[in-house]
Order: sequence, then C-alpha cells, then structure tokens
Amino acid sequence: MGHLTKRGWSTKTPTITTADALEFKDRCRESHTARWSADVTRWDGSDEVTLATDIPITGGRLTLDAGDQIRRQLTITVGGGDEWEATAANDPLPPWGQRIHLYVQIDRAGGGWFPRLKMFTGPIRENVFERPSLITTLTCADPGSTLHEYLHVRRKGYGGQTLVDAIDAMIDAALPSGLYDVEASAGAVDVDVKTFVADAGQSRLEAANEVAGKWGYEVFFDWAGDAVIRRDLTDDDDATWDPSEAGPDIGDVARPVAVFADMEHGNLVGTTVSLSREGSVNGVAVNLDALRKPKDDPDTPLHWNHLETAGGSIAWGDVFGRIPLVETKDVDKITDPLTDRQTQRARKLLKRRRGMVQFVDFDAIPSYWVEPDDRVTVSINGAAPANYYLERIEFDLTGDAMRCRTRVLTTPSLT
Repeated sequence: MGHLTKRGWSTKTPTITTADALEFKDRCRESHTARWSADVTRWDGSDEVTLATDIPITGGRLTLDAGDQIRRQLTITVGGGDEWEATAANDPLPPWGQRIHLYVQIDRAGGGWFPRLKMFTGPIRENVFERPSLITTLTCADPGSTLHEYLHVRRKGYGGQTLVDAIDAMIDAALPSGLYDVEASAGAVDVDVKTFVADAGQSRLEAANEVAGKWGYEVFFDWAGDAVIRRDLTDDDDATWDPSEAGPDIGDVARPVAVFADMEHGNLVGTTVSLSREGSVNGVAVNLDALRKPKDDPDTPLHWNHLETAGGSIAWGDVFGRIPLVETKDVDKITDPLTDRQTQRARKLLKRRRGMVQFVDFDAIPSYWVEPDDRVTVSINGAAPANYYLERIEFDLTGDAMRCRTRVLTTPSLT
C-alpha cells in the first residue's frame, strides 16, 4: 500500500496495517463521517515544542496544487472564544514560528475510527481575530513559504557539491535542521553542481528549483513538511513509476492511485468537462546560446535548438496548428549532458501544458490520500475510464466533497 505509507501513514505510525489501508480506501468511497483536527508546535531553539492539541476547527480549506512551488496551502477558522486570541509570542496561534499539523480521521463502517491521517505541516502565515464573533482565521502554507520569503541577501555560490547538498544548504539556512528531512531521487545524489550562483534578492525556494531544473528535478514539501527532490515528470512516467524516485508512488496507467466514477455506487458528485485551445501547447522549443567557444574544444557548438512536438489529435502541423512554448537560455558551454537535460525539460513542459486541451473538474467523496501529479482514472456517465493527472485538489474541512482539477494523460481523439 505504497499510496498510503508515504501519504500521512508512515513507519512513524506502526499500528497501520495493510488491512487498515484497504479498509480505509474502501470506506472513503462510501458516505462517511470525517473529523479534522490540528496541533500546534513551535521550535524553541533545540526542539519542537507542542503549544496546543486538537484546536477547535470550525471550517477551512486545504489546497494542493502541482502548479505552485508552495504546493500545500491551508486556511482554518478556529472557534472557542478569546482564549485563542494571539497576544504573546508563545501563544498557540500567532504567525511567529508556530506550525500547524493538520489531520483527518474517518469512521469505520462497523464503528470506531481509523487512525489519524496527517495532511499538512507548515507555518502559520497570518492570524485574523474578529470581534464580537471571537473567530480566528489562520492562513498557513507549507515550509516552502519560509524558503520563499528568505531572500539571498547577497550573491551566493553553491558549486562544488552535489545537487542534494546544494539544495539542503538552501533549506538549512531557512529552517532548523530538526524540522525537516530531505528525500531525493536516486539520481539526484550523484549530480555534481559544478557552478551555480543565486542572485541577491532571489528567494531560496526559487533558487532551489532553478538549480534542480537545470538537472531535470523539482523541489517541493510534502504532507510532513519534508523536502522532496524529485525528477521532473514526463510521458515516460505514464507506463511505469520508478520506485527509486522520491515522494509518494504517483501510480501509472496500469495502477492508478484512485478511481473516480459516477452512476450507481460511484464516488463522483458532479463533473465539468472542457475542451479549449486557450492555454494549450503542442510544441516546446528550447534554444541554448553559448557565451563563448572553449579554446580547448573548438568543435563545441555555439548554438543548440530542440523542438519537442505532440502527436495525436493535437499533433504539430497544419490540421490542429502550431502553438509553441519557447525557452531561450544563455549557458557557459553546450555539452551533451546539458542538451539531454534540456530535452527532458522540453518533454516535461509539453506534458504539463498539452493537457490543457481537455481537463475535467469534479467534486467527489474525499479520497484523502491523493496528491498532485497522481495518475487517476475517471469514468463519467458509464463511459470507459480515462486516464488523468490530478493537478489541483481542494479539501473542505467541514466535510463537503473534495474538488479536483485534472489534466489529460492521453490526448482525446476529436475525429
């Protein structure tokens, strides 16, 4: 049950069994009762101290978005009166280093409750306290928000170390090492960052993704507040998922992470299917220009160009048309490893952008384990299941349906 052991249930929760996981997933497809809870902690300089447990949540929304570098964002409303008003640094709810740990728990069909599934870890960004209602509204985001606000105060070089070490150095400058772990894809630990300089004023999150992107990786934070350095996803990942990759197993066409369907006994509440040329791309062009020709290698080219194009119904050509995304970059030297990485990046960009030709928005009975980039199947009105990526997921903390936006995995036939 890899889909759950790295999505809130982990080795840190040894009471979870395979039978629990199977029962939990089955129960999520039925009408069930969910209760959300949150604890609050704060780093005291040497350890994470608990300031409050089970704060009284009255509403809110948890949003997971693959298109945002700050992937997880949370809004919570807290009742309970003026005891939750933030007046001192060590109170539970001010935005002064306090971190929210959000959990969901659902009832078992035969009575009792499943163990809590952790959904979010991150700092409080804003606290709004209202009178006379005595309601507190918290805005929170994953730890990437802390990296994003900590700008480099001067130019900083990260060369001469591995990609993982360079990114860890950026994170460690912004977060206490006791607050996070780093999980990296197997290939990332062998990447040697020869030269990379972050500009003064550049956020550490942007710098981390910039240097990761040069080598075909991305950086984000997961449900536990840990950093994930994962290879960029492309068409190659549709067929099978490499278990050596970091982060949760996102599934593939043969093994979707979740199945959504309407009709009898289905878990879909409502759907909207859209076809549009707006925002779509059926080609990605990458242009590299070398700043100079190396004296010791006069055959090295000064320019390199690559065009990655789509097939199928949106094939690059006279029928559908040509809608390119173009990137141009200056580099020190054009090398085979560099062009291989840029080709990989072109495939990734085409994969993500071409999916805008068809997408499905749907409301469903919540499947609490799903993540952005997951491969899922959706069946509407009895049709054969179609394969999609989850791009954006919103969980309502009052128990309403979850809302998902997908992008297509296999481009639809329009003929």
